[in-house]
Amino acid sequence: MARYTNLGYLVLGEVVAAVSGMPYEQYVREQVLRPLGIADTGFGYAKTGTCPAAVGYQRLPRVLTPVLRAALPAGIVAGRR
Repeated sequence: MARYTNLGYLVLGEVVAAVSGMPYEQYVREQVLRPLGIADTGFGYAKTGTCPAAVGYQRLPRVLTPVLRAALPAGIVAGRR
């Protein structure tokens, strides 16, 4: 059974930030998105008008939620709905 997690991307973001000397989001905007002419992509859930924003989902045992919330950047781990 295949499983998917964003944890690898979180680690990659920390590595990019450490190597580049700038926050990951800034690096991606300046070095990836801007040269490609991509302006309507972001890292937060700003008001998008009538277009809904995509929402990530990963089912976790309830006991892991506080642990991950403490270890990962703010906003990465949400409560159950």
